[in-house]
Amino acid sequence: MFRATKLFFIVLFIFGTGLSAFSQTNRSELERRKKALQNEIDITNKLISETKKNKKLSLSQLNILNKKLEVRKRLINTIQLEVNMLSSSI
Repeated sequence: MFRATKLFFIVLFIFGTGLSAFSQTNRSELERRKKALQNEIDITNKLISETKKNKKLSLSQLNILNKKLEVRKRLINTIQLEVNMLSSSI
């Protein structure tokens, strides 16, 4: 009986030590994975921030181009009126 108990504790100790080493490997792997994922999240946040800045810049450029287009349309209308006036005076 004493041998069986001793053998049980030896097996339990070996299994526990192996399990502990296995869990340490898993823990360090999980910590490494956690750091990598956090780094990926940080990079994604930076990209989102840059996209927002670029979006604002793009919207500003679009507004400027629309204003330029409107001014050119008015210029064309003015030139057309001038041509009409010159045509009627001829």
